[in-house]
Amino acid sequence: MKSSGFTLIELIVVIILLSILAGIVAPQFGSFYKKVKFDSTIRRVKNFFYYTEFLALKNKTFCKIKINQNENCFYAFINQQGRLVPIERKRGKLKLPLGIKIGQIRIDGHLSESPVVKFKIYPLFVPHQIDIQIKGFENKGVFIRIEAGGGMVEVVEEHGEK
Repeated sequence: MKSSGFTLIELIVVIILLSILAGIVAPQFGSFYKKVKFDSTIRRVKNFFYYTEFLALKNKTFCKIKINQNENCFYAFINQQGRLVPIERKRGKLKLPLGIKIGQIRIDGHLSESPVVKFKIYPLFVPHQIDIQIKGFENKGVFIRIEAGGGMVEVVEEHGEK
């Protein structure tokens, strides 16, 4: 008598093969997700600085950036009639996601000892070169450089923990 369908052994073999395949693919997907999250954060930090520069230019005044390593956060303020006020809505604050943190901060090549660093951005001019290390998973990270002068924002170095 001929039966249609699969035997129990065939089903168990297929389930075992799918489990092995899932065990191989799942860890790679996790590291892919972490890389995408890190790359997205780097783009957000760059855009935060570009937006602050844009506001300084648009309003013909200066902006001030505050980097707080303890809070893992960037803040932006704009000069309005001689007072520094936070930039409107959520655009004036950038909190880094869990697993990504602010590492070293260098001003004109000198390592900052303080966990809170403040600097000004003028329209089309930044008085100091600022290097901010963004550390991701497994302590790998990049430095985001804000060039002195024109204020170009770029990713300059990728490395592991020194």
